[in-house]
Amino acid sequence: MGLSEELSRAISTGKVIIGTDRSIKALKRGEAKLVIAASNCPRQVLEDIQYYTSIGGAKFHVFKGDSKELGLACGKPFTVNVVAVVDPGESNILSTVESG
Repeated sequence: MGLSEELSRAISTGKVIIGTDRSIKALKRGEAKLVIAASNCPRQVLEDIQYYTSIGGAKFHVFKGDSKELGLACGKPFTVNVVAVVDPGESNILSTVESG
């Protein structure tokens, strides 16, 4: 399965936070295990996320598609710049990101 399918499964069976501000807050609290950012995410946001993932030990991945495609992968009819996976549920998203 690809990242989009695993992200969809994580959303339906686990806990995924959608949105830049909420994702960064989850990183600061140490709740996020993985943060995925769209390829067209603003550079300052990417730098902030990389900083907090390096401190908290969370994984960081840049999605190959833009924010519109990341929104569609999340099943949302709007653009999404950042998602944070707090609980992967029944998905294999953490190992998918490592191997991808």
